[in-house]
Amino acid sequence: MSTPNPYSAPSAELTQPTGEQEFALHDPRTVNAGRGMQWIVEGFNYFKQDAGIWIAICIIGFVLMMVFSFIPVVNVLIYLTTHIWMGGLMLGCKAQHDREPLQINHLFAGFRESLIPLLILSAGVTLLTWIILAICLGSAFLPLMGIGGEPNFNAMGMKFMLGILVAMALIIPISMMAWFAPALIVLHKVPVLQALTMSFQACIKNIVPFLIYGIVAFGLAILAMIPLGLGLLVLGPVIYASIFVAYKDIFVDV
Repeated sequence: MSTPNPYSAPSAELTQPTGEQEFALHDPRTVNAGRGMQWIVEGFNYFKQDAGIWIAICIIGFVLMMVFSFIPVVNVLIYLTTHIWMGGLMLGCKAQHDREPLQINHLFAGFRESLIPLLILSAGVTLLTWIILAICLGSAFLPLMGIGGEPNFNAMGMKFMLGILVAMALIIPISMMAWFAPALIVLHKVPVLQALTMSFQACIKNIVPFLIYGIVAFGLAILAMIPLGLGLLVLGPVIYASIFVAYKDIFVDV
C-alpha cells in the first residue's frame, strides 16, 4: 500500500460555485403567503439601488411609447413587443442581483438577447388578448352594424358589461402564463411554450401570495396616481423588480 505524498497538490475540487450554478432553475415551488408582500418590499430595495436609472428608464420608455403611438402602423405593432421590453428589464434586475450596475441599455437588452422567442411570446399573447376582446365585446355592437335586429341600447349595455367580465375571466389565465415567461426565456433560455406552462404552474401554486401581492399593488397604484401620477415613476420600477424577486423566490436557488 503506497503512502500519499504530503507535498502533492490536493485532489479535492476547490472551484467555487459560479453565479450561474447558484441561479439554477428548478420546477416552480410554493412559497409562504407573506411573500406576496415581501416581493414588493424587496422590489423597492432594487429600485433604491439605482433609483435615478430606474426613473430614467421609465421616462424614456414612456416617451418612446408616446412617439410610436403617433406613427401609423407602428402604433399597432409596438404592442407586439411588450414582452421584449420586459425581458430586457429582467436582465437589468439580474445585473443588480449580481451586484452590477443597472444601465439604461437594459431597457433595450431584450432586442439583443433572445429576441425571436420574446417576439413570439409577445405577439402570441397580444394577438390572443385582442381576439378575446374582439369576440367578447364586439358582439355587443353587432346591432349598430345592422346585424341582429334593431339596436337596443339597454341590451347592448348589458352585453357589453357581460363581455367585459367574460373577457377578464379569459385574460387572467393568459396573464398568468405570461407573467414569468420573459424571465424564463432570457435568464434560462426556456422555450416559449415551456415558459408559458411553467409560468402558469407557478401562479397556480402561489394563488394566495399573488392575491396579497395584487391587493397591495392595487392600493399602491391608487396612491401613486394622487400626485399627478408621478408616483408611478417609483411604483413602475418596483413592480418590475418585484416580478424578478418573485421569480427568484419560486424558480431558482440563490
